[in-house]
Amino acid sequence: MTTSSISSPSRAVSPRSERAEVADTASSNKRPAGSSQPGGDARLDGLPARSPDASAEGASAKRPRTPLPGADAGIAAREAQLDKVYTTLSLQARQTHAANQKRLEAGVQKLLQNASVQAEIAAGKDVRDCVAGALEGLLKEAQLSTDIYQPKSNELAGYGRYLLHSHAKEGESFCLQLFSFADKQKTPIHDHPNECASFILKGNLWERIYSPSDSPAGAQVPLATKDKKNERLQGSMDGFGPTQLDVPHSLKNTSGDIALSVHLYRDMDGLSDSQQIAAKTRFERAPKAAKPAVAPAE
Repeated sequence: MTTSSISSPSRAVSPRSERAEVADTASSNKRPAGSSQPGGDARLDGLPARSPDASAEGASAKRPRTPLPGADAGIAAREAQLDKVYTTLSLQARQTHAANQKRLEAGVQKLLQNASVQAEIAAGKDVRDCVAGALEGLLKEAQLSTDIYQPKSNELAGYGRYLLHSHAKEGESFCLQLFSFADKQKTPIHDHPNECASFILKGNLWERIYSPSDSPAGAQVPLATKDKKNERLQGSMDGFGPTQLDVPHSLKNTSGDIALSVHLYRDMDGLSDSQQIAAKTRFERAPKAAKPAVAPAE
């Protein structure tokens, strides 16, 4: 099986390298900014910081695998047992959620049974890349009832997290998670252990890119410095691959209303032990450098 290109299911349409930089000057070794218009390419929440070359190590190393759950029980029931990971739904909302999951499951299975997609997989294309490339269409076809997906709380990082799909087949596992942000809510600064593709289902988000910074001796949390800012518009897709996992970022809702984003995480089924949270290291923002003192005029 070839190396996944999950970060760019539609890169020829709207490459990340062409996305318009909105603010700040980026260093050349960070993910470039570019277009976030609908139909673009395919991209979200630690542990100790890794060495600068850890991305390359991680890309070649095999991830430890845990037993995958059976597919006989509905994923809504198993998701509800993970109330420290996923946002709790009322009984009525859970029924709507389960119906959303069922329609999305049917769409994924239909995609993977398509003759042309099967031919691509037989030729070496990764299943996750096939789903990432079709993610926008799958979500539209499923006609998700999204009113039930609310933020968990009004706190700054109180966004909601919901499991839309779990694919637990050994060697090609992935999950689809939906995040619901209230206005002004944002994620902590974090990086990732897994490749990801994401689609902005509703509203607009701003993605802030950071650069890891030198942390003072004894610091409990690594620091990161602001790098640049990218706008993620409704209907846009984005993503990152194995060489971009150590780049910290955060997402913030600037819509004035609830914003929803759907994320496809590779090598993570969303239900198994240690395969639920797509965050590796949590960072704190580095304090601004002190301005040089100005000598008083004589």
